[in-house]
Amino acid sequence: MNITLRQVRAFVHVYQLGSLTRAAARMSLTQAAVSVLVRQFEEELGVRLFDRTTRTLKPTQAAVDALGPALDVLAGVDRLGNSARGTLERTRGRVTFAATPAAAAAFLPAVLKTFAADFPAISVTMRDMAPRDLVDSVVDEAVEFSIGTPGRRSREVALEPLIADYLCLICRRDSPLSSRRSMKWKAIEGLTTIAGPRGSGIRDLIEDSLGAAGVEFSPTYEAEYLSTALAMTEQGLGVAILPSYLVDLRELFAIKLTEPVIARDLFIVTKKGRSLSPAAESLIATMKAHVGTLSSRPARA
Repeated sequence: MNITLRQVRAFVHVYQLGSLTRAAARMSLTQAAVSVLVRQFEEELGVRLFDRTTRTLKPTQAAVDALGPALDVLAGVDRLGNSARGTLERTRGRVTFAATPAAAAAFLPAVLKTFAADFPAISVTMRDMAPRDLVDSVVDEAVEFSIGTPGRRSREVALEPLIADYLCLICRRDSPLSSRRSMKWKAIEGLTTIAGPRGSGIRDLIEDSLGAAGVEFSPTYEAEYLSTALAMTEQGLGVAILPSYLVDLRELFAIKLTEPVIARDLFIVTKKGRSLSPAAESLIATMKAHVGTLSSRPARA
């Protein structure tokens, strides 16, 4: 069966208007073209839909039975068109993305608040995810994109920088260190430091970078979660070694660590060859705009 929408529309117009002439005017076609469409529709269904005389078209019982399903088809097509237009115009839709817990806690709540105000009909699902899972979630299409510093690389994904960041010494605002804008790694020897455990992304980055520079580092405390390290810092237990963007979480100060400077950038991770939905594109644009406001603020160190 090869029924077309034009055939269905022609049948419905002829049935409702009772005339080939009026149906042709409604469809901006010739009377002969509408007659052909109706005959083709009858041939596809294998039934006669109208009893024809020289002056009238009388619907058969088959036409009466077919009208409801035909109207359902046209209503479904209209709903599809409205949905597609809404998606294209970014007034509705759904987007699912993943983010590391640090990014999810630091700046994404403000992003989502702005996005909800601008696009109230778009549903957003954010999944907290460890850095090692960011790439797989995108490759497997469990999410449209992810935000963070991936624990591994893959040829199947593209990485777009979102935040160009670096590791810092994070301290309380009342710390004597808060007057400094930068410190050398060697200068933190003797301080009570808090960092992630071996095997975590940031700790491995620290040890690889400092090992290459011939600098030793052994934290006093180890914290599995960045939020725990920040809470310990707030309580005065020590200073944390973390990316600078995390100071937006609390009233803390970030002091850039140098010699060496250790980059810790945040990326937008997408799957190569997979187009993002308009909703996802709008959300990413909102993130970029928010990050732009962060980068334009005065330094907090």
